[in-house]
Amino acid sequence: MDNNIKRTIILDNYENPYNKGLTNDKDYCVINANNESCIDNFDLEIKVENNVIKDMHFDGEGCAISTSSTSIMLKILIGKTIDEAIKIIEEYENMIDEKEYDESILEEAIVYSDVYKQPSRKKCALLSYVNLKKYLLSLKKRVGSRAIIFNGKKVYLMFRRKNGKEYYALPGGGVEEGETLEETVKRELKEEFNVDIKILGYLGTNEGDIAMNHFFHCEIVSGTPVLGGEELERNSIDNYYEIRELDIDDIDNYTVYGKEMIIKALNKEYK
Repeated sequence: MDNNIKRTIILDNYENPYNKGLTNDKDYCVINANNESCIDNFDLEIKVENNVIKDMHFDGEGCAISTSSTSIMLKILIGKTIDEAIKIIEEYENMIDEKEYDESILEEAIVYSDVYKQPSRKKCALLSYVNLKKYLLSLKKRVGSRAIIFNGKKVYLMFRRKNGKEYYALPGGGVEEGETLEETVKRELKEEFNVDIKILGYLGTNEGDIAMNHFFHCEIVSGTPVLGGEELERNSIDNYYEIRELDIDDIDNYTVYGKEMIIKALNKEYK
């Protein structure tokens, strides 16, 4: 693209930025993007429905590069799926960082292909993209529901042996489309443990890099814990599942994921 055309596009998006001004609509999520080394400070509004970016707006203060790049970003990403948007952002990051990139999907954002020649401007060009990417990746996290069930002074856990490692996990699994968190934990316990449960209280969340789990204190109302579902089907020497009861006083002696939630359930620290 001709340098004069690039400058014209950048200037137009700086002087007449696309969708500048917030809606303050509760259906939008607000993401802050700021650069501590300069005046750049934007609030990005985004509305996602059915895995598609339906709308975006922004407002705040910024230099010509940060403002224009944000304006162009909005124009490019509205209407894209979360996966498509992340792919575009990653290719844009590659371009700014002088790596190989797919020019065909960047549309007007290609006007920043020479920003690498001004290292001080790279942060400005990346500001909104980097912060939006973090938010979009958080939407892709697997969401799950897990149960803490006591039997006297013991807690039911799933013993696992995988890739040479042994550990204990709380029973439960991923939320399926259209399910509530409560419906998920009840279904998972029926499938994994062959029991019907009653929820006593909600304990909160534990968020990792790839998953966000919600935890519930529960009790068994019918059935006896017996391994079932996909866990039974997948069970093997190298990928081993076994329902066990672990003494609460001994959990510190083992690798137990969700240990802090077991203590919360024991103390009935409900949200």
